[in-house]
Amino acid sequence: MTHVGVRFGDCELSVERLELRRVDKVVDMEPQVFDVLAYLLRHRERVVPKTELLDQIWDNRFVSESALSSRIKSARRAVGDSGRDQRIIKTIHGRGYRFVADVIEKPRFAGSTNGSAATHDPAGSWQCASSSSPRRSIRVQVLLLDVITLQGMIAHNRGEWFDRLRRGLRATGENPQLASTVFDSHLCVAEYLLYGPTPYDEVICLTRQLREQAERTGARRGVAFAVTVAGEAALLAGDLDAARADLTEAVALHAEMGADTGTAHTLQRLAEVEPAGDDPAAAERLLRRALPLARWSSLARHLLQRIYGTLISAAPDADAALAVVDEAVERLDEPFACTLCQVMIAVPASIACIEGGRLDEARSWLARAQSSAATWQGTAWQGAVAEARAHLARAEGDRAAANRLLADAAKLFEVAGQPLDAQRCLEAVDS
Repeated sequence: MTHVGVRFGDCELSVERLELRRVDKVVDMEPQVFDVLAYLLRHRERVVPKTELLDQIWDNRFVSESALSSRIKSARRAVGDSGRDQRIIKTIHGRGYRFVADVIEKPRFAGSTNGSAATHDPAGSWQCASSSSPRRSIRVQVLLLDVITLQGMIAHNRGEWFDRLRRGLRATGENPQLASTVFDSHLCVAEYLLYGPTPYDEVICLTRQLREQAERTGARRGVAFAVTVAGEAALLAGDLDAARADLTEAVALHAEMGADTGTAHTLQRLAEVEPAGDDPAAAERLLRRALPLARWSSLARHLLQRIYGTLISAAPDADAALAVVDEAVERLDEPFACTLCQVMIAVPASIACIEGGRLDEARSWLARAQSSAATWQGTAWQGAVAEARAHLARAEGDRAAANRLLADAAKLFEVAGQPLDAQRCLEAVDS
């Protein structure tokens, strides 16, 4: 197979490999940043309007121009350009952007044994490789994420998930773009593991081993993933100091790589640590940082529900919590949402509506929580749903049922190894 490298300045971009190299080193890029750069490069003979980029890269989803500006800034940074210099990507004020660097198209790494590479037409191959629009690229990427997630779930059910992650490290060591896709796709599987019966000390031990392997092979995305899961395990186990240390490191690692999905996820988890500390308002600041990153991520349908759920839980009072619920209803695309992750917003939203006296809405949210939690059998989310049902029973005047449900929730949390959640439920039981 012949890979066509499109060179400009000290960079080389390959659409086939979804890879940018600068000074012969692979550059870490988020998929949308790569798509913006590739689209401008392909259409370098003209100015590309902002509206066209928004339509092509985001597949007709409504986004603000600030999201595009952010991707342009990241693309410039990746190729050694800047908004001041504009040697490669030029802003045409009032119109759009244009790729202005000189380009050399030539094939690399020819694997043909019949000599066809010697007569290969580089420009034709580039057009063929580029003919799939970023819109199609995003659809293919989301499909790939779903396939890898399904494979991860199967591996988890067989007790082989960490082995699969180790193979993923080896397979993606030379391709940061693919590594981001692979490790991002394991988000839901990791959450299933964290809320299930696997002891947290075992999870932390396995993530330490995964981190060591990732560090040996130079797989930075793998290191960030391992540190994140370790921090999540420590958080759920009630070790807030260890959780804060790991998740703070994970935020820095993801941000350094420009990995928006990982940054958004770790900010959300770090926010869960803060309400137990001295500065509850810090949780909202972290979550508001996470929201724009999550909104344009290929995992938006998973991340946004988690972030809004944590925002509701971190709200300082009932009115503020209801305001976040209303914001979430307005901003979330319901058909686009992940059923597995829905419990993460449905539980706190139902409790917020109960505390705010909006019981009909609470029952609707609780029904969604129960439906989603049915996919999490044997996990702590069963306890979370029982706790929400207890709040509703108490609001309806059935204190005996509320106490019974709180006791059940405490047991479920205890079995799952989440002592802080169990303690909260026990303290809520009437004496």
